[in-house]
Amino acid sequence: MIKFSLPIFTHCLTWLVFISLDALIYWLIVVLSKRLGELEPLRVPVGIQIQEATLFLGLAVDENAKGANFSYTVSLFEKKCLPEPELWLYQSLVPLSVVLVLLVVLILLSSQMVQLRVVLSEQFFSDVAEKRAAYLHAKILRKRCKAKAVEHEGALKTLAMQPSFWCPLLFHKHRTNPDAV
Repeated sequence: MIKFSLPIFTHCLTWLVFISLDALIYWLIVVLSKRLGELEPLRVPVGIQIQEATLFLGLAVDENAKGANFSYTVSLFEKKCLPEPELWLYQSLVPLSVVLVLLVVLILLSSQMVQLRVVLSEQFFSDVAEKRAAYLHAKILRKRCKAKAVEHEGALKTLAMQPSFWCPLLFHKHRTNPDAV
């Protein structure tokens, strides 16, 4: 079950990372739109002075000064232009929870599916199943023979001939099997 559920848990963690990034971007958009909405619009003053002069034989006869104001204001943030993001938690949690529940059910059924796969493959490929059973039996016998050889290694020697008996701190045996205590 652990072998089957490991990819599922890693994918769930990946989903959580993407969901948190999405929530972080949502929060960033909300904060920026709020702060930019609070800014006052910029006023750009543009004033033009036009002087008109009537010339008669190169001499200015009449001078008129006219001024025009072309000032305008520019807002840095238009509230109507940016869409407001909506994060509906109930719309995203229901499908995700259904998917997660189905994955947990598949985790629980994974061992049964492996057994079913072995039974079905044995039914369709009986000669391969017999070869596999013989191979596994030989492998078990080899491991048993190795374990017996390690156990009986010191049985033939007398206790007086073993230096580990007289000085156990200097001549201790290194155990190859960490489970044997």
